[in-house]
Amino acid sequence: MPKKSKTVIHHPIDKFFRRFFQEKRIIEELLVHLVKQSWVDDLDFTTLERVERGYVTKNIQERASDIIWKVKYKGTDIYIDVLTEIQSSNDITMPIRILDYIGSFYENEYKTLKNSE
Repeated sequence: MPKKSKTVIHHPIDKFFRRFFQEKRIIEELLVHLVKQSWVDDLDFTTLERVERGYVTKNIQERASDIIWKVKYKGTDIYIDVLTEIQSSNDITMPIRILDYIGSFYENEYKTLKNSE
């Protein structure tokens, strides 16, 4: 099994946003004041916790989703992924990359659940 390495963030803006979105209070305020959707009213922010998660894709490249939070929504755990990508130019593959991040996260969740049975 390949050894997981810690993802290194080199760009100062990436470092800033990564640290910024690791703050519980920031995530709660972001959801309450910026999302402004009725489902946010049903989130139990007392259960908000950051999920430390890195995962390895099928081609054994280390990947890390940005910041993932778990919170109870009507008694059920849901995940909120704060995904930031700092680009110096337009990247037409960005929608595909975002789908890859999301799909890899759920693939990892499925494997974790399956292994815990």
